[in-house]
Amino acid sequence: MKKVIYGTGYVAERIYNELCEDGYAQDIAFFIDSLVEKKSFLGIKVVPPDYLLEINPNDYEYYLGSIGSQNSMRMELIARDVNEKNIILNNDYSEANFEKKIDNIERVLVYPPVKDGSIEKKLQEYLFDTYNYVEFIYARAKEDIFLEVDLVLVWDKAALKYARKRKDGKVYCIDKEFYGEIDYRILGRLGCKLHKQKYGDEYNEIAIKNMREIVEKGYKDAYVFGNGPSLDEGIRYCKKRDDNSLKIVCNGIVTNGGETLESLNPTGYAFVDAVYLDKEILRAVFMQALQFAYEKGVYIICPYFWSHYIANWYPKIKDRIIGLELIADSIQFPTYDNMKVYRKAGNVITNIAIPFASSIVDKIYVSGCDGAPKIKSDIQVWNYSELCQENCIIEAHRNEDVLDQHNKYFEELLEYGESKGKIYQSITDSYIPALAKRKIKDKEN
Repeated sequence: MKKVIYGTGYVAERIYNELCEDGYAQDIAFFIDSLVEKKSFLGIKVVPPDYLLEINPNDYEYYLGSIGSQNSMRMELIARDVNEKNIILNNDYSEANFEKKIDNIERVLVYPPVKDGSIEKKLQEYLFDTYNYVEFIYARAKEDIFLEVDLVLVWDKAALKYARKRKDGKVYCIDKEFYGEIDYRILGRLGCKLHKQKYGDEYNEIAIKNMREIVEKGYKDAYVFGNGPSLDEGIRYCKKRDDNSLKIVCNGIVTNGGETLESLNPTGYAFVDAVYLDKEILRAVFMQALQFAYEKGVYIICPYFWSHYIANWYPKIKDRIIGLELIADSIQFPTYDNMKVYRKAGNVITNIAIPFASSIVDKIYVSGCDGAPKIKSDIQVWNYSELCQENCIIEAHRNEDVLDQHNKYFEELLEYGESKGKIYQSITDSYIPALAKRKIKDKEN
C-alpha cells in the first residue's frame, strides 16, 4: 500500500528516512501539511488535507510527522474519511499517544542495556518518589526489548531502529537528542500517571477547584498578554480600565523584580514550552514565576504533566496549579468535566492562554502578540518587550513554516471562539493577520 506522511518538518523527515531505510522509498506518495503552503518536500509533492476529498483516501497508509500534534493530525484525517486502521501507530512515540495508550503501569523496561548508573540516576531525578511506585527493569541484552512489560523507555535514540520490532505501542524515547525536551515530556507524564495510580487524580481535582474559584470571581472580560514589543502599550491600556478583569500573563514577563507584574495584578501565569523545564536559564525564570505566583496568590496555568514537576520543585504552589491536558480531539475550551485543550501549532497564547480565558469570559483583549513580518531571512531574530526576560536570554531565529502555522492557527482558534459567542480584540498592532483585522479602532471606548 502507498504511504503518506502528514507534516513537513523534522519529525516528518525522520519518518521519511526510516521508511526509506526499510525499503519503502518508492511507496511514499505525498506529504500533507494543513498550515504551511509548500509544493514539495524532500523531492515529493505536498498537498493540503482537503486533497483527500478528491481521491480514495483509504488507498494509503498514513504516518503522523509530529511529536506534539499527532492527535490533531489524526482527527483531521478521520474527518476526511480516513479509516483509523490506515493510520500507523506502531512507531508513534508522541506525547498524545503516551497519554492515551499507556496505563496500569507496573513494570517498566529501560532500554538498551545500560553501561553505568547514570540513566537510573536520571530517572530518579525526574520521577522523584514515583520512581519507587513501580518496578524498573534495566535491559541486559538486545533481545530484552521483547520482555513482558507495560512500558519501554528508550534512552538512546539509536536503539529505536531495533525497538520498532516491538509492535504493541509501548515504546517511547526519552533521549533529548531525538526530540527537544522529550525526556521531560514523557517522564513528566509518567510521573503524573504513577501519582494518579497511587493517590487518584489529585492534580486534575486541584485544576478544577482553581478554575471554579476564578469563575466565581465574576470577571467581566479578560486580558491576555504576549511578550512582544507592544506588551508595554497593552499593559498601560489595561491599567486605565476597570480592574474587574481576568488577566493572564505568559512566560518571561517576571523580569524587573516583579514590579511590572505587581502593578498589573495578574490572575494567571501561563506556560506551555517545555524548554522552561529543561534549560537552566529558562528554568530559573520559571522558578521566579512560581515564587511570584505563590507570594501574590496567582494561578499557574500550564500543561497537565507540568503538575508533576511543579509539585516536586516548588510544593508550596501545588494548590495553585491549573493543569490542562493537550489531547483534545478538536479546538475546544476547557470545562470542569473536560480539562483539555487542542494542541496545534504550539504556542502559549493559542494553546493555553486564549482557550482558558475563553472558558471564563466572553470578551478577550490581546496585546503583545506582535508576530513578525514575512521577510525571507534565516537570521532575523524575534523581538520581545524590554519588560520580558526573553528580551535578555532568547535568540529565537525565525522559521517561516512556524510563522505560517502560528498565523493560520490563530485565525482558526478565534473563528471557533466567535462561533461560540466570544469576542476578541487586539489592543495593539500585530503582524498576525487574525489580530490585525480585530484591532481596536477607538481605545477610549
